[in-house]
Amino acid sequence: MTSRKRSRDESDEVNEYSTLEDCIASPTKSAKVRGVLSDLSPMKVSRNGNKYFKGMLTDETKSLEFVGYDKRKLEELNRCKDSSVTFDNCEIKESKIGSGMDMCVKSTTSISHSPKKINPIVHNLGQLQQLQEYEFVTLSDVKVLEVPDAMKVSSGFVQDVIISDAGGTGTLTLWDDDRDKLEVGKFYKLNSYLRVKIFNGQKGLTPPKSCGLSFQELLSGVTVKAVSICVNKHVCITCEGHVNLKSICIGQCTQCFAFQRLGEDKEPIAVELLISCNGQDYNLKASFPEIKSIVDLSDNDLSDNATEVEIAGALLMASPFSLTFKDNRIIEEINKLLI
Repeated sequence: MTSRKRSRDESDEVNEYSTLEDCIASPTKSAKVRGVLSDLSPMKVSRNGNKYFKGMLTDETKSLEFVGYDKRKLEELNRCKDSSVTFDNCEIKESKIGSGMDMCVKSTTSISHSPKKINPIVHNLGQLQQLQEYEFVTLSDVKVLEVPDAMKVSSGFVQDVIISDAGGTGTLTLWDDDRDKLEVGKFYKLNSYLRVKIFNGQKGLTPPKSCGLSFQELLSGVTVKAVSICVNKHVCITCEGHVNLKSICIGQCTQCFAFQRLGEDKEPIAVELLISCNGQDYNLKASFPEIKSIVDLSDNDLSDNATEVEIAGALLMASPFSLTFKDNRIIEEINKLLI
Protein backbone atom coordinates (compact mmCIF):
# COMPACT_ATOMS: atom_id res chain seq x y z
CA MET A 1 0.00 0.00 0.00
CA THR A 2 1.32 3.46 -0.89
CA SER A 3 1.95 5.69 2.14
CA ARG A 4 -0.13 8.87 2.29
CA LYS A 5 2.37 10.57 4.61
CA ARG A 6 4.16 13.59 3.25
CA SER A 7 7.89 12.97 2.99
CA ARG A 8 10.14 14.79 5.44
CA ASP A 9 11.82 16.86 2.69
CA GLU A 10 8.46 17.93 1.25
CA SER A 11 7.15 18.84 4.71
CA ASP A 12 10.25 20.91 5.42
CA GLU A 13 9.79 22.71 2.08
CA VAL A 14 6.29 23.78 3.17
CA ASN A 15 6.93 24.64 6.83
CA GLU A 16 10.55 25.78 6.97
CA TYR A 17 10.29 29.07 5.08
CA SER A 18 8.07 32.13 5.47
CA THR A 19 7.05 34.36 2.57
CA LEU A 20 7.89 38.03 2.87
CA GLU A 21 4.16 38.79 2.88
CA ASP A 22 3.69 36.52 5.93
CA CYS A 23 6.64 38.16 7.68
CA ILE A 24 5.20 41.64 7.15
CA ALA A 25 1.85 40.48 8.55
CA SER A 26 3.48 38.76 11.55
CA PRO A 27 6.85 40.34 12.43
CA THR A 28 9.35 38.03 14.12
CA LYS A 29 12.87 38.17 15.54
CA SER A 30 13.89 34.90 13.92
CA ALA A 31 12.56 34.49 10.38
CA LYS A 32 13.76 32.15 7.65
CA VAL A 33 13.08 33.61 4.22
CA ARG A 34 14.38 33.34 0.69
CA GLY A 35 14.23 35.50 -2.40
CA VAL A 36 16.23 37.26 -5.10
CA LEU A 37 18.94 39.58 -3.78
CA SER A 38 19.50 42.95 -5.47
CA ASP A 39 20.41 46.63 -4.96
CA LEU A 40 23.14 45.76 -2.45
CA SER A 41 24.90 48.91 -1.25
CA PRO A 42 28.48 49.27 -0.03
CA MET A 43 29.17 49.97 3.64
CA LYS A 44 27.90 53.44 4.57
CA VAL A 45 28.14 55.69 7.62
CA SER A 46 25.00 57.19 9.19
CA ARG A 47 24.74 60.68 10.67
CA ASN A 48 25.31 59.09 14.07
CA GLY A 49 28.54 57.51 12.88
CA ASN A 50 27.14 53.95 12.66
CA LYS A 51 28.28 51.77 9.76
CA TYR A 52 25.57 49.95 7.82
CA PHE A 53 24.60 48.52 4.43
CA LYS A 54 21.26 48.05 2.65
CA GLY A 55 19.78 45.79 0.02
CA MET A 56 16.56 44.37 -1.35
CA LEU A 57 15.06 40.89 -1.14
CA THR A 58 12.13 39.92 -3.39
CA ASP A 59 10.09 36.72 -3.48
CA GLU A 60 6.82 35.75 -5.18
CA THR A 61 4.80 37.89 -2.75
CA LYS A 62 6.64 41.09 -1.77
CA SER A 63 9.81 43.18 -1.95
CA LEU A 64 11.42 44.06 1.37
CA GLU A 65 14.38 46.31 2.12
CA PHE A 66 16.94 44.95 4.56
CA VAL A 67 19.71 46.57 6.61
CA GLY A 68 22.81 45.09 8.19
CA TYR A 69 25.72 46.32 10.28
CA ASP A 70 28.27 43.51 10.10
CA LYS A 71 30.91 43.91 7.37
CA ARG A 72 31.38 40.15 7.21
CA LYS A 73 27.72 39.71 6.31
CA LEU A 74 28.11 42.24 3.50
CA GLU A 75 31.04 40.20 2.13
CA GLU A 76 28.88 37.06 2.24
CA LEU A 77 26.04 38.85 0.43
CA ASN A 78 28.37 40.16 -2.28
CA ARG A 79 29.16 36.56 -3.15
CA CYS A 80 25.42 35.94 -3.63
CA LYS A 81 24.67 39.13 -5.58
CA ASP A 82 21.76 38.99 -8.08
CA SER A 83 20.92 35.39 -7.17
CA SER A 84 18.43 33.48 -5.00
CA VAL A 85 19.46 33.42 -1.35
CA THR A 86 18.22 32.16 2.00
CA PHE A 87 18.31 34.28 5.18
CA ASP A 88 18.02 32.18 8.34
CA ASN A 89 17.48 33.96 11.69
CA CYS A 90 16.82 37.49 10.42
CA GLU A 91 14.57 39.99 12.20
CA ILE A 92 11.44 41.56 10.71
CA LYS A 93 10.47 44.81 12.45
CA GLU A 94 8.66 48.10 11.91
CA SER A 95 10.51 50.55 9.71
CA LYS A 96 11.79 53.78 11.19
CA ILE A 97 10.40 55.46 8.05
CA GLY A 98 6.64 55.46 7.63
CA SER A 99 4.42 52.49 8.45
CA GLY A 100 6.25 49.75 6.54
CA MET A 101 8.49 46.91 7.66
CA ASP A 102 12.23 46.37 7.44
CA MET A 103 14.37 43.28 7.66
CA CYS A 104 17.51 43.24 9.79
CA VAL A 105 20.43 40.98 8.87
CA LYS A 106 21.97 40.18 12.24
CA SER A 107 25.49 38.99 13.01
CA THR A 108 23.92 35.58 13.75
CA THR A 109 21.96 35.47 10.46
CA SER A 110 22.98 32.56 8.24
CA ILE A 111 23.24 33.41 4.52
CA SER A 112 23.34 30.79 1.77
CA HIS A 113 22.46 30.28 -1.90
CA SER A 114 18.93 29.00 -2.42
CA PRO A 115 18.52 26.08 -4.85
CA LYS A 116 14.90 27.09 -5.47
CA LYS A 117 14.23 29.24 -8.54
CA ILE A 118 12.44 32.38 -7.39
CA ASN A 119 10.10 34.24 -9.73
CA PRO A 120 10.02 37.74 -8.20
CA ILE A 121 6.69 39.52 -8.11
CA VAL A 122 6.22 42.20 -10.79
CA HIS A 123 3.55 44.86 -10.31
CA ASN A 124 1.71 47.13 -12.71
CA LEU A 125 0.34 50.65 -12.27
CA GLY A 126 -3.22 49.35 -12.01
CA GLN A 127 -2.31 47.90 -8.60
CA LEU A 128 -0.94 51.14 -7.20
CA GLN A 129 -4.02 52.15 -5.21
CA GLN A 130 -4.07 48.79 -3.38
CA LEU A 131 -0.47 49.17 -2.17
CA GLN A 132 0.57 50.73 1.13
CA GLU A 133 2.69 53.86 1.41
CA TYR A 134 6.43 53.08 1.70
CA GLU A 135 5.90 49.64 0.19
CA PHE A 136 8.43 48.66 -2.49
CA VAL A 137 7.24 47.63 -5.95
CA THR A 138 8.81 46.41 -9.19
CA LEU A 139 7.50 47.57 -12.54
CA SER A 140 8.52 46.01 -15.82
CA ASP A 141 8.17 47.95 -19.07
CA VAL A 142 6.75 51.48 -19.08
CA LYS A 143 6.09 54.23 -21.61
CA VAL A 144 6.74 57.88 -20.78
CA LEU A 145 3.73 60.10 -21.48
CA GLU A 146 4.76 63.46 -19.97
CA VAL A 147 8.03 64.98 -18.76
CA PRO A 148 7.37 68.42 -17.22
CA ASP A 149 10.13 70.80 -16.23
CA ALA A 150 11.78 70.05 -12.89
CA MET A 151 10.75 72.32 -10.00
CA LYS A 152 13.05 73.77 -7.34
CA VAL A 153 11.88 72.94 -3.83
CA SER A 154 13.51 73.27 -0.42
CA SER A 155 15.07 69.79 -0.59
CA GLY A 156 16.33 69.99 -4.19
CA PHE A 157 14.89 69.58 -7.68
CA VAL A 158 11.81 67.40 -8.29
CA GLN A 159 10.17 66.20 -11.50
CA ASP A 160 6.82 64.37 -11.76
CA VAL A 161 6.99 62.14 -14.84
CA ILE A 162 3.75 60.53 -16.09
CA ILE A 163 4.24 56.90 -17.14
CA SER A 164 1.97 54.10 -18.35
CA ASP A 165 2.04 50.32 -18.57
CA ALA A 166 -0.41 47.50 -19.24
CA GLY A 167 -2.23 48.28 -15.97
CA GLY A 168 -2.77 52.02 -16.29
CA THR A 169 -0.99 55.33 -15.71
CA GLY A 170 0.84 56.80 -12.72
CA THR A 171 3.35 59.38 -11.53
CA LEU A 172 7.05 58.64 -11.20
CA THR A 173 8.66 61.32 -9.02
CA LEU A 174 12.36 61.87 -9.75
CA TRP A 175 14.75 63.90 -7.64
CA ASP A 176 17.95 65.82 -8.39
CA ASP A 177 20.36 63.70 -10.48
CA ASP A 178 17.55 61.40 -11.71
CA ARG A 179 15.60 64.21 -13.38
CA ASP A 180 15.59 64.82 -17.16
CA LYS A 181 16.79 61.29 -17.92
CA LEU A 182 13.56 59.97 -19.46
CA GLU A 183 12.10 61.13 -22.78
CA VAL A 184 8.47 61.47 -23.86
CA GLY A 185 7.21 58.68 -26.12
CA LYS A 186 10.01 56.25 -25.32
CA PHE A 187 9.73 52.86 -23.61
CA TYR A 188 11.96 51.86 -20.70
CA LYS A 189 12.71 48.77 -18.70
CA LEU A 190 12.94 49.89 -15.05
CA ASN A 191 15.62 47.93 -13.17
CA SER A 192 15.39 49.70 -9.81
CA TYR A 193 12.81 49.18 -7.07
CA LEU A 194 10.32 51.97 -6.48
CA ARG A 195 8.75 53.11 -3.22
CA VAL A 196 5.08 54.00 -2.94
CA LYS A 197 4.71 57.57 -1.68
CA ILE A 198 1.73 59.91 -1.23
CA PHE A 199 2.21 63.39 -2.69
CA ASN A 200 -0.60 65.94 -2.33
CA GLY A 201 -3.04 63.17 -1.44
CA GLN A 202 -2.17 61.08 -4.52
CA LYS A 203 -0.21 57.82 -4.56
CA GLY A 204 2.85 57.79 -6.76
CA LEU A 205 6.22 56.08 -7.07
CA THR A 206 9.78 57.22 -6.49
CA PRO A 207 13.14 55.44 -6.49
CA PRO A 208 14.92 55.23 -3.12
CA LYS A 209 17.57 57.94 -2.79
CA SER A 210 20.06 55.28 -1.70
CA CYS A 211 20.15 53.68 -5.17
CA GLY A 212 18.45 56.14 -7.54
CA LEU A 213 16.79 55.30 -10.85
CA SER A 214 18.20 52.45 -12.93
CA PHE A 215 16.74 51.81 -16.38
CA GLN A 216 17.36 50.70 -19.95
CA GLU A 217 15.77 52.11 -23.06
CA LEU A 218 13.43 49.54 -24.57
CA LEU A 219 12.98 49.56 -28.33
CA SER A 220 9.38 48.77 -29.30
CA GLY A 221 7.92 48.22 -32.74
CA VAL A 222 11.17 46.67 -33.92
CA THR A 223 11.34 45.07 -37.38
CA VAL A 224 14.24 43.22 -38.97
CA LYS A 225 15.56 44.77 -42.22
CA ALA A 226 18.64 42.61 -42.89
CA VAL A 227 20.25 39.47 -41.48
CA SER A 228 23.91 38.42 -41.58
CA ILE A 229 24.72 34.95 -40.26
CA CYS A 230 28.32 34.21 -39.27
CA VAL A 231 29.18 30.56 -38.71
CA ASN A 232 31.53 30.15 -35.77
CA LYS A 233 34.60 28.10 -36.62
CA HIS A 234 34.26 24.40 -35.86
CA VAL A 235 36.87 21.65 -36.20
CA CYS A 236 36.01 18.08 -37.15
CA ILE A 237 36.30 15.73 -34.17
CA THR A 238 37.43 12.93 -36.51
CA CYS A 239 40.12 14.47 -38.73
CA GLU A 240 40.37 18.08 -37.45
CA GLY A 241 39.21 19.40 -40.81
CA HIS A 242 36.97 22.44 -41.33
CA VAL A 243 33.27 21.92 -40.64
CA ASN A 244 30.60 23.67 -42.73
CA LEU A 245 27.20 24.48 -41.27
CA LYS A 246 24.37 22.38 -42.71
CA SER A 247 21.71 23.47 -40.23
CA ILE A 248 21.62 25.30 -36.91
CA CYS A 249 23.04 22.32 -35.03
CA ILE A 250 24.49 20.03 -37.73
CA GLY A 251 27.78 20.45 -39.60
CA GLN A 252 29.73 18.44 -42.19
CA CYS A 253 33.51 18.13 -42.47
CA THR A 254 34.97 19.33 -45.82
CA GLN A 255 37.71 16.66 -45.69
CA CYS A 256 36.24 13.40 -44.37
CA PHE A 257 32.59 14.45 -44.98
CA ALA A 258 31.55 13.23 -41.51
CA PHE A 259 28.45 14.85 -40.02
CA GLN A 260 28.58 16.05 -36.40
CA ARG A 261 26.42 17.94 -33.94
CA LEU A 262 27.49 21.53 -33.23
CA GLY A 263 27.10 23.78 -30.22
CA GLU A 264 28.49 21.44 -27.56
CA ASP A 265 31.22 23.87 -26.51
CA LYS A 266 30.10 27.15 -28.14
CA GLU A 267 27.26 28.70 -30.12
CA PRO A 268 27.21 27.36 -33.71
CA ILE A 269 26.30 30.76 -35.19
CA ALA A 270 26.44 34.47 -34.43
CA VAL A 271 23.83 36.67 -36.07
CA GLU A 272 24.08 40.36 -36.96
CA LEU A 273 20.71 42.09 -37.32
CA LEU A 274 19.94 45.42 -38.96
CA ILE A 275 16.76 46.47 -37.18
CA SER A 276 14.51 49.50 -37.54
CA CYS A 277 12.59 51.26 -34.78
CA ASN A 278 10.75 54.58 -35.12
CA GLY A 279 12.67 55.48 -38.26
CA GLN A 280 16.09 54.77 -36.74
CA ASP A 281 18.33 51.82 -37.66
CA TYR A 282 20.47 49.78 -35.24
CA ASN A 283 23.09 47.09 -35.86
CA LEU A 284 22.80 44.46 -33.12
CA LYS A 285 24.17 41.01 -32.37
CA ALA A 286 22.23 37.93 -31.26
CA SER A 287 22.73 34.24 -30.55
CA PHE A 288 20.34 31.41 -31.41
CA PRO A 289 18.17 31.62 -28.20
CA GLU A 290 17.37 35.29 -28.90
CA ILE A 291 16.73 34.54 -32.58
CA LYS A 292 14.32 31.77 -31.60
CA SER A 293 12.51 34.15 -29.19
CA ILE A 294 11.89 36.63 -32.03
CA VAL A 295 10.44 33.92 -34.25
CA ASP A 296 8.38 32.38 -31.41
CA LEU A 297 6.62 35.72 -30.80
CA SER A 298 5.27 35.49 -34.35
CA ASP A 299 3.81 32.04 -33.56
CA ASN A 300 6.27 30.47 -35.98
CA ASP A 301 8.59 27.59 -35.26
CA LEU A 302 12.37 27.50 -35.79
CA SER A 303 13.76 24.01 -35.28
CA ASP A 304 17.32 23.06 -34.39
CA ASN A 305 17.64 21.75 -37.96
CA ALA A 306 16.82 25.09 -39.59
CA THR A 307 19.13 26.18 -42.41
CA GLU A 308 20.65 29.62 -42.82
CA VAL A 309 18.04 30.56 -45.42
CA GLU A 310 15.21 29.40 -43.12
CA ILE A 311 16.64 31.40 -40.20
CA ALA A 312 17.00 34.58 -42.25
CA GLY A 313 13.55 34.19 -43.77
CA ALA A 314 11.87 33.67 -40.39
CA LEU A 315 13.53 36.82 -38.98
CA LEU A 316 12.69 39.02 -41.95
CA MET A 317 9.03 37.93 -41.79
CA ALA A 318 8.75 38.22 -37.97
CA SER A 319 6.04 40.41 -36.46
CA PRO A 320 7.16 43.67 -34.74
CA PHE A 321 8.56 43.11 -31.24
CA SER A 322 10.41 44.92 -28.44
CA LEU A 323 13.92 44.42 -27.08
CA THR A 324 16.67 45.70 -24.82
CA PHE A 325 20.37 45.53 -25.64
CA LYS A 326 23.69 45.99 -23.86
CA ASP A 327 26.36 48.61 -24.52
CA ASN A 328 28.27 46.08 -26.64
CA ARG A 329 25.26 45.83 -29.02
CA ILE A 330 24.33 42.33 -27.88
CA ILE A 331 20.58 41.77 -27.61
CA GLU A 332 19.70 41.08 -23.99
CA GLU A 333 15.95 40.46 -23.86
CA ILE A 334 13.14 39.94 -26.37
CA ASN A 335 9.52 40.79 -25.53
CA LYS A 336 6.20 41.14 -27.28
CA LEU A 337 5.29 44.43 -28.90
CA LEU A 338 4.45 47.26 -26.49
CA ILE A 339 1.86 49.87 -27.41
